[in-house]
Amino acid sequence: MTFLLLSLDFSPSEINFLDLKISKDGNGDLHTSIFRKPTDRNTILRADSFHPPWLTNNIPFGQFQRLKRICDSEEDYEKNALDMTQRFKARGYQYKTIFRAYNKAKCLPREQLLAPKQKEQQNSDQVYFVTQYSDHSNAIKQIVKSNWDILKSDSVLREALPDSPTISFRRAPTLKDKLVKSHLPPVSQKTWLSTLKGNHRCGHCNHCSNMINANYFTDVTSGHTFDINTFINCNTSYVVYRLECPCGRFYIGRTKRKLKARLAEHKHAIRTGNPQYPMAVHYKDVSHGSCDSLKISGIEHIEDSIRGGDRLKRLLQRESFWIYTLKATYYPGLNGELDFSPFLVFHPLLCHWQVMLFRSCDLLPAHTEQLSVIIYLTVN
Repeated sequence: MTFLLLSLDFSPSEINFLDLKISKDGNGDLHTSIFRKPTDRNTILRADSFHPPWLTNNIPFGQFQRLKRICDSEEDYEKNALDMTQRFKARGYQYKTIFRAYNKAKCLPREQLLAPKQKEQQNSDQVYFVTQYSDHSNAIKQIVKSNWDILKSDSVLREALPDSPTISFRRAPTLKDKLVKSHLPPVSQKTWLSTLKGNHRCGHCNHCSNMINANYFTDVTSGHTFDINTFINCNTSYVVYRLECPCGRFYIGRTKRKLKARLAEHKHAIRTGNPQYPMAVHYKDVSHGSCDSLKISGIEHIEDSIRGGDRLKRLLQRESFWIYTLKATYYPGLNGELDFSPFLVFHPLLCHWQVMLFRSCDLLPAHTEQLSVIIYLTVN
């Protein structure tokens, strides 16, 4: 059992807030000092970290300035500066770098550090060269500066460019960036393209004439209308689709390839009379003729989950869902059977149940519909 321990620290003479300790002496005067929790770790950036040298060399000076600004007595500053020095040495900083930063901060008046700094106005005419920091950053910096005269030699650019550019670097990707990914999608500005939904023609293929431009489709059996809540066109993959012939018969299928590639197979099957395709068999039986009358509509796009997982299995599950919802195994549907296997979990016990239920179908053929419901409820 896990227990949550709560503690309360209070005092009539001092209070801690963030990294600041405010205390009151016997005369009622207030004093400030550095506060560190007992559980705090040494989180100073390592000296051998992959950062520009000027950045790591300036960290000690910045930290000693912080000590000088917070500690109101010289004795307290020296005490905390010694502790800070030990923490810098533990992170691999050279002693001369620490000592130089300590002396530089010690010479600064505390009043100057407490005074608000005036923000310098940036030169709007300055040109910035920004690139990602790497092992070759210094070489890139030298190449840009040594060849800047080539740009300055142009009579037009000479008036717009400064004498030299300001070169700055972006942070390189860390191990955290490479190994840890957020499950939340990045916030992006929405446009009319990002909110477009429905089934649409791509406008660049030979199968666009068979595509239905629509934001919804209607179940011919119940008359219920279903919205298409994702964007689908001829080039969309991992799609559950609906084929429809001129007389109203329909077929529910799925494909992990581009929708137009699957449509091309159905059209070829109709032309050749392939008995493996239910729609091709129907076209042959009723003599619909050319496959140009065949219509297709994507009804759901299975997007890749941010958590990963088996995308193909989710596609098979959604196909079974639409076959069951639209009753595609009954007239006017053309689907032959309803497959519940994508919903089954491959556990030894569950697999045993699956075998028993499907074997009993041979014993009770008249109760196949009822048995299908039992399988559906069991696996869910």
